Amino acid sequence: MIRVYRFGLLRPTQNSDLVYEQLRAAHLYRNKLTEVECARRAALRELLSAQGDTKALEIAVEVAERIELEAVKTIRDARSSTHKRSETKEMRERLTMCRAGTRSVKIALQERRHQLRSDPALQAAKDAIEEHAAEARRKARSETTCYWGSYLLCEDADMASRKMPLYDGAEPNDPRFHRFSGEGRIGVQLQNGMPVEKLFSVDTRLRIAPVDSAAWYAEKRSDRRRASRTVLWMRVGTDPKTRGPIWTTWPMIMHREIPAGSVLKGAIVNLRKIGPRDEWYVTITAEIPELAFATCGKGGTVAVDLGWRRFDDGLRVAAWGGKNGESGELRLTNATISSLRKAEELRSIRDTNFDVARMKLSKVLSTMKDVPEWLKAKTENLSQWKSPGRLAALAKVWKTEREKAGLPEIRVGHLNGETVVLDSSSASKTRRNTSSSEPESDAADAKIMANPVLTAAYTDLELWRYHDYHLWSWETSQRTKKLRNRREQYRIFADMLAKKYSTLVLEKFDLREIAKKQAVDDEKADNQTARSNRQLAAVSELRLVLVNTFVGRGGTVEKIDAADTTITCHSCGVVEKFDAAAQVHHTCSACGTVADQDVQAWKNLLIRLERERSKENVATARKQEKQESRWVRARRMAAEKGARKDTARKEEQKEAE
Repeated sequence: MIRVYRFGLLRPTQNSDLVYEQLRAAHLYRNKLTEVECARRAALRELLSAQGDTKALEIAVEVAERIELEAVKTIRDARSSTHKRSETKEMRERLTMCRAGTRSVKIALQERRHQLRSDPALQAAKDAIEEHAAEARRKARSETTCYWGSYLLCEDADMASRKMPLYDGAEPNDPRFHRFSGEGRIGVQLQNGMPVEKLFSVDTRLRIAPVDSAAWYAEKRSDRRRASRTVLWMRVGTDPKTRGPIWTTWPMIMHREIPAGSVLKGAIVNLRKIGPRDEWYVTITAEIPELAFATCGKGGTVAVDLGWRRFDDGLRVAAWGGKNGESGELRLTNATISSLRKAEELRSIRDTNFDVARMKLSKVLSTMKDVPEWLKAKTENLSQWKSPGRLAALAKVWKTEREKAGLPEIRVGHLNGETVVLDSSSASKTRRNTSSSEPESDAADAKIMANPVLTAAYTDLELWRYHDYHLWSWETSQRTKKLRNRREQYRIFADMLAKKYSTLVLEKFDLREIAKKQAVDDEKADNQTARSNRQLAAVSELRLVLVNTFVGRGGTVEKIDAADTTITCHSCGVVEKFDAAAQVHHTCSACGTVADQDVQAWKNLLIRLERERSKENVATARKQEKQESRWVRARRMAAEKGARKDTARKEEQKEAE
């Protein structure tokens, strides 16, 4: 079984410049591959649009969408004028008709494109487009300065993007370009695998300084912590003269043992930005022996109903029950919810402080006659700024200009819990003589910046920047820490279930449908409190943790149809609708059974599972059929492509004769 181990790192201590160069090169290479993929998709779409009535259908879709947007705008204008749902019934009916028309045209376009996708007459043109894209990718690889371990990661990501559908419904579907924010990853691939014992020796690709077994088995946590400190070496280049490895090293905490007998497949060093700080960590992929990991319980089935429901003492995110009669639930306590919301509160404070600082500076600059030209250019649209980072960048530029002008340095810090000016030194260390050597314009700017009003404005800006940096650090650290704490609670819950049961039963539904906002013409408005609770519950993360835990331990996961599980009586099977938001418990009108609707849901899941198992298992029959392997399929497709080329070549020869 494949497992991925994650270990914390500190900043690189050797060849750190080379690491950042590789991160930047990998980013450029990834975007270059994205550019090639976008060009390939555009060529394929152009080829399909030129066939038959496809172009006419595309124009019809554009017209239908434009008419639909006009109908939406009419309703929104009516609501904005009265601040309520004041649109007429005719407006809603018109929007419904417009949406139906748009939907029908899109379906016709999708069907037409699906027909063209398998048209053999277009295969030769498609092959030419694919060959041109492959040549562009080979050229991009030859030009990149990425080391091979890193460019393979970029190519894996590009391969995944090439599997995306050409269209998202009727709209073009292209991979996105990414802005370089200092984040990234570098990796090394261990061809044919590497025994874990060799990881602590003299391998020329990846090394870890030997770690004492006390790092994992010592009784005291402090002893384990000290013993787990080690160093990671990763190859990031090759010396052109000696052909030897160029290493980068990171201080590392190896808090967990990789089982003996494991075979390592690769390692990736990741850099993430969490607010103002960098987070380094390494992930090592290993193939673990069967006996080296924990297994699920000896037997039994457990059903888990995922959702979110607010109670006075917390937020219930799951209700579960097993065939052995045990049951329970998982709740996020009020303390956990409060800590999760703390980051939002800090963000709100930052936004308020930013608005005050921006408007205060804008007011000062608008009342002054003499303002340096560079400051005018930088603050041209100051009142419309939305990013605190932009205002912080202005403060840094202003500080640099004051240093050039030789003005006093203003130092800001914390005193008695408040952000205050600690010191205003007599002159900057970088003070320059502006009396003779400096241009006249610089001397004039220095005189203007010395104005007490501008000096006070700069001081207020520095006070804001210092305090905002503190709040920014607090906000991002709070969010990261509490999200990880919630994930740990979910892992503990999944571990508890996996130790007792071997089969997990979940509802089969698409969580994306729940996350969608209501349409404009929908009379049922979005419940903002419910949406907020959904984000706090993060049921998608809980479901992923449960599935990974059971599958990783050799268990099985069954997904059952989720239709009417909460409104179907588990005793008599009667489906009875009721206001689920107003009442948690419901009394069945047919048999009188009183049940919590979430408990009723997991009981119905177990009942439906038994019914499905009693019928013929179509899925098992399909698995038993002989399936075409990946490599057989690749050889078949290559042979078909070669045959098409031969056919095209013969036709060209016939035409030439």
